[in-house]
Amino acid sequence: MRKKATPSEGDSLVFGIHPVTQALESAKPVSMCITSSAPAELVKEAHRRNIPVENLTTSEMDVLTGNGTHQGIVLFIEGYKYARWDDFIEEMHKPSKEGRTVVFLDRITDPRNLGAVLRSAYLFGVRATVLPFNQSAKVTAGTIKSSVGAALLTDVIRVTNLATACREMREAGFKIVGLKMDGKPIFESDLSGDVVIITGSEDRGIRPGLESLCDEMISIPMMSSSVGSFNASVSAGIALYEVTRQKSPKTN
Repeated sequence: MRKKATPSEGDSLVFGIHPVTQALESAKPVSMCITSSAPAELVKEAHRRNIPVENLTTSEMDVLTGNGTHQGIVLFIEGYKYARWDDFIEEMHKPSKEGRTVVFLDRITDPRNLGAVLRSAYLFGVRATVLPFNQSAKVTAGTIKSSVGAALLTDVIRVTNLATACREMREAGFKIVGLKMDGKPIFESDLSGDVVIITGSEDRGIRPGLESLCDEMISIPMMSSSVGSFNASVSAGIALYEVTRQKSPKTN
């Protein structure tokens, strides 16, 4: 009989095929819970690595994941580890031949929205995503799920004060750019060097104190505003695309 899966306090929960696959590769698995519909190859990998596996009913799995889209599989991993600001800012003070990108998120409180941003951040090579301790989502199971596991592959840092962190980034030579509906068009801004992109919540935007620290406020042009603006994760994704486009080697 296999050992019952018994996660410890502080362990993180990952569910869904793609997030679990990524977590098996990049995190430290503790235990697995499955239903009869779990992908056989992932269960086989857990057995191969002597990860305790427990069979649950679908209703038990629904309760465990808060009715999340678990696809019959849950993996408990050692608690999510945030990167340390002190280590990061020390690294950012070192010169780099390539323009570096950092994302700051102000008052983004939906864990799934955070996950979508982290997915884009990973795909576009962002060095780190920085969040405040207060009025901000944390990295949760829902975050990891919505990021398709990318949250486990990109650095996330929590700081006491985003404004202080902004000042330190400027001291490291970074340009500070905020997203705002009435800012200048993003395509007119030079984002090819070291840059911090600040995204605020869809309804409240960036706090005035942070906005005052920005070198520029930029906007993403829209053909219509009849349904409001882009949400934070879409805005961040579009902005990061433009940053990447500008940093990419030019070809004739």
